[in-house]
This record gives sequence, structure tokens and C-alpha cells, in this order.
Amino acid sequence: MIQITKIMIKKSLHMLVFKDTNFKVNLISSEKVDDYIKLYINNKAIEYKDNKVYGAYSVNKPLKVYAKGKISDKNFKTNTVTLNSD
Repeated sequence: MIQITKIMIKKSLHMLVFKDTNFKVNLISSEKVDDYIKLYINNKAIEYKDNKVYGAYSVNKPLKVYAKGKISDKNFKTNTVTLNSD
């Protein structure tokens, strides 16, 4: 006895959409800073580098970016910039 079994395979294609952002930070008069500048992205400190592209960061929630440093023994903090997905 020969038995033939048909197997049907149903394939589904799922498309994943990744939304992320990259950005550059331009600090005016950064050459006057005595120490290195720390960049804060959602309150996490990283070293600032001129002309660096930061990312990729998820845009599921807003990014809050600011910098801190020191000029002539005085600490400074820049304004906070919020990056939204739209």
C-alpha cells in the first residue's frame, strides 16, 4: 500500500519597521571649554566629540539631549533639546 500525504505550508511574511534616529550636536564656542564636554542623552553621560554622529536611538519615546562642561572654573549646562519622532 502506498500512501501519499499532501502537506500544505502556509507562509506569512512579517515586515518589521525599525524607527530610529541619528543626530549631530553642534556646540557654539566649544573651543573655550577647559575640560572635556559631557553630552547627556536621556540623562546618560557620554563624551562629546566634535562632528560625531550619535545614534541610532529608538524614537519610540522622545530623546532629551544637553551638554555640561566647564569654562574658566565655572560649570555650565546647555539648554535641553527634545528630539521627537515627528
